[in-house]
Amino acid sequence: MKAAFVVKKEIKARGKDGEVALIAPGKIISLEPEKAETFVRAGKLKPLSLIENMTLEQFGKSHLAIKVESSILNEVICFASNESVAEEVRKEGFTCYTARELEVLTRKEIQPEELKRLHEIKLIFPGSKIIQ
Repeated sequence: MKAAFVVKKEIKARGKDGEVALIAPGKIISLEPEKAETFVRAGKLKPLSLIENMTLEQFGKSHLAIKVESSILNEVICFASNESVAEEVRKEGFTCYTARELEVLTRKEIQPEELKRLHEIKLIFPGSKIIQ
């Protein structure tokens, strides 16, 4: 049975067609645990179940990024553990929210329209931060 893993460091993988592909950090992949074991030991993959059970504080210390498809924003966004990880993800063209920003957003009861307005600001001003 396959399990889900988050890519922590870029890995090379051979597809069914024999082509070699690079898989970027933050991607979620599905692999047989036996095949993933070497990558996990090398720090290139992290089992997704560990991330699902993390607190925001733990996520903030993890040096990970997770890409999420938002049904409210109608696009793929990223959650990054910290600002340095967020900078790397932004280079790929994604709008990114840090763990600290997620803490601010989860303390408030933000309605979808307000979230859309905040997101528009982040699109216009890449690297802007939600601080309160």
